[in-house]
Amino acid sequence: MIEKLIWEFDQGKSPSTLIAEGFPKSTVYLAYKRWLRMRTSGLPALKVFLSHSVADLSIVTKMHDLLSAGGITVYIAELQPQPGVLISEKIEKMIRESDYFIALLTRDGQRSPFVNYEIGVAKGFNKPIIPLVEEGVQPPLYLQQREVLWFKRDDPEKTVEWLIEYLNYIRKEKAKAALMSALATLGLVAIIGIGLLGLFSLASSKKE
Repeated sequence: MIEKLIWEFDQGKSPSTLIAEGFPKSTVYLAYKRWLRMRTSGLPALKVFLSHSVADLSIVTKMHDLLSAGGITVYIAELQPQPGVLISEKIEKMIRESDYFIALLTRDGQRSPFVNYEIGVAKGFNKPIIPLVEEGVQPPLYLQQREVLWFKRDDPEKTVEWLIEYLNYIRKEKAKAALMSALATLGLVAIIGIGLLGLFSLASSKKE
């Protein structure tokens, strides 16, 4: 069944669609993680910091598993212990090194002083902020001008699917940009080489 599901993903179907068609949820996401590992292995690295309330650790774990399977480095303070290091310094370093900041805003997360502190740090570092907001929760005023991703508490995976697709699109665009830059550099080198060859040939002909 795993191979069939992987084939279905290659045809463009999402895990949510396959679950709706009657495939077991656990098997679908097992196949999805395997498919992600196979199809994203060559993409540029991307790091995200996932800000959350401790009360939402079960949701965070699901998100971490799926994002990591897609080759995305996920910084979660609790999952990367650094004994002896000041927590504030550790968090600030993780956010500074991240490409994107994901704010998990649930009923608990919205009120969490840690989440609000981390959002402030992300804004200070000018990091792109992606709010993941639980249905029924009002985003704070300072995030209401941003587009948000809504998720259901009992089915966060569906929203994470879209998030992975979005982040992998960014990674593909980075790969294209790097390739174009490399090709442009090679083209410039080739032009310089041809120019030098022309000058050398001209100088040789004058000597003759």
